[in-house]
Amino acid sequence: MLLFVNLNYSWGHIMDLNIRITGAAGQGIQTASDMLGRAVTRAGLFAYSYNDAESRIRGGLNFAHLRCSDKPAMGVSDKIDILVAFTQSALNEFGPGLAHAAVVLTSGDWAHPRRAPYQLGPLATQAGSAKAVTAVTFGAVGAMMGLERDILLKIIRETFAGDNKLIEININALNSGYDAASNRDSSARFRMPAAEKIAGRLWISGGEAVALGAVAGGVSFYAGYPMSPSTSIITSLASWSNETGVVVEQAEDEVAAINMVAGASYAGARAMTATSGGGFALMVEGLSLIGMIEVPAVIALAQRPGPATGLPTRTAQGDLNFVRHAGHGAFARIILAPRNVHDCFGLTARAFDMAEKYQVPVIIMTDQLLQDSYATVEPFTVNGFPTARHLLYGDQLNAMDKYRRYAQTESGISPMAAPGVSKQVVVVDSDEHDEDGHLIESAEIAHRMAGKRMRKAETVMRLTEAPLIEGEVLGRPLVVSWGSAYETVAEARSVLAGSGKQFAHMHFHWMWPLPRDGKIAGAMSDASSVIVVENNVGCDLESILRETAVAEVDRTINKMDGRPFTVAELVEKLGEVM
Repeated sequence: MLLFVNLNYSWGHIMDLNIRITGAAGQGIQTASDMLGRAVTRAGLFAYSYNDAESRIRGGLNFAHLRCSDKPAMGVSDKIDILVAFTQSALNEFGPGLAHAAVVLTSGDWAHPRRAPYQLGPLATQAGSAKAVTAVTFGAVGAMMGLERDILLKIIRETFAGDNKLIEININALNSGYDAASNRDSSARFRMPAAEKIAGRLWISGGEAVALGAVAGGVSFYAGYPMSPSTSIITSLASWSNETGVVVEQAEDEVAAINMVAGASYAGARAMTATSGGGFALMVEGLSLIGMIEVPAVIALAQRPGPATGLPTRTAQGDLNFVRHAGHGAFARIILAPRNVHDCFGLTARAFDMAEKYQVPVIIMTDQLLQDSYATVEPFTVNGFPTARHLLYGDQLNAMDKYRRYAQTESGISPMAAPGVSKQVVVVDSDEHDEDGHLIESAEIAHRMAGKRMRKAETVMRLTEAPLIEGEVLGRPLVVSWGSAYETVAEARSVLAGSGKQFAHMHFHWMWPLPRDGKIAGAMSDASSVIVVENNVGCDLESILRETAVAEVDRTINKMDGRPFTVAELVEKLGEVM
């Protein structure tokens, strides 16, 4: 396992320390990164972590990269100030690329000109277990950063709660690492500034934030089949099920999961599923069912590279056009893409109200980078979130002479009730149906019902939210991005501005339908050039902009290897084309 930190690298006014922990799968890389992130958060500072993992349970070469700063900094960095290596192959891979004045911590006696005078492995063994090297790392790096020992000790007790022997061994290991790194001149330069401890800040992953947003949005039923990188959503909701009352069902496959969601939604539950691209492919027939019977559904799609199983543990933004066109026949849908961990919570919570109010599927598009990244975020709030349900209840239904589930309306949105709440009969049919929900063969009624669904699509089209635009557009390059690319592009913009290269940034979180008011095309035409940044092969957003904005894109910058853009990479590429 290796841990790298880029010493006091800064952009703008932000102090930035980068730590990379690397080694083989199963060596506690993620645990060390997670404990450090929590400690930094509790110390009143900010942390952000992302990981790079091979698709294997044991062995290989993985890393967790942790950024620690005095202000939020969530762009992907490849700088290394402190490197922690749990294997010699990790040291060989990352040792040559360290930042100036970096330090290397190693598990074994492996040569490196910047290696610290102590070894993590022997300290762990002396503490009681070779596996406690994670706690030694936690202590050593925490001491180098100037974190209070009491904060670290509390996190050890929380991490290993329920096993007093493990707690004792890991406390001994933490103290060994802390003492070894303390009071060394080489450690002083890594110390983070003192900060006020802020109660309530969270250290949370994107996947956990999606799950928590679902709870805030009123989810009561979740069905899914685990598929990387979406799995953290089902595991989080399952672990909270007793506390929240959410029913969580692991289905036998994705086909069953989407149909369970359709059934639960018909019954009146706010229902959700999550998957990745391959699983969503299996859900497409069920998605069409949802479109035909017009029930709400929220689907989280955590993207990874394809085709097929592709790179199962890597990241990509390659499913946007697939999701936009998925399904046979025409029906309305809303597609959203959170830009960071905090956004995962808010957009997911809002998705449930949109889905129920407009009786459509709402698809939340994340990716491996966003799902698995952790960040320090301010406490979430539900203030301002809609709380009213959009179902008819007993008194309303009993006052109606007849309940027509698919009544023709100007908006295309019909009254909706759950079965069993009144004397009225509540039915659905996956065949084309009449206003009551009974199947038909009539050409006239089929035409009218198709028209009703298209009116609903027009209603949804008017809901669109404009993209975020940062900076002056007129006469400057306009860089366009979506989803998880936001933080890295925003940081690259700040870095380039410091060298006199200015560009405006247009970022999309409402992916479909796009606004038709001409503002996107207007901004693009005002710019000196339009550059689209996407982590995919197919230029999904670029193709949508050409189709809907009637505006030309001058350049695309694509990343196609399953890894995220880094700040340094975008600074270089954007600097070349601006």
